[in-house]
Amino acid sequence: MNKLIFRNSKPLRALDERRMLAMASPTAAELPIKGRTFQDPNEAFLECCMDRKLPDACLNKCNFNYYNQQSVSFYIFI
Repeated sequence: MNKLIFRNSKPLRALDERRMLAMASPTAAELPIKGRTFQDPNEAFLECCMDRKLPDACLNKCNFNYYNQQSVSFYIFI
């Protein structure tokens, strides 16, 4: 039997809900800890886009005022 030895390996940890959220959005994961609430949904949307390191050219679209019913329908049904 061939046994592999991994010198620097660490045991895997199960992902709980907070870790999964932190992987998706560090800002969202910190909200309950900081107790921060966004006054403006556009602020939360922009920060979410920034967490995902979107290019600067895309950040102007991280605003709910940018979208209308027609544009949202277009993106959903592509």
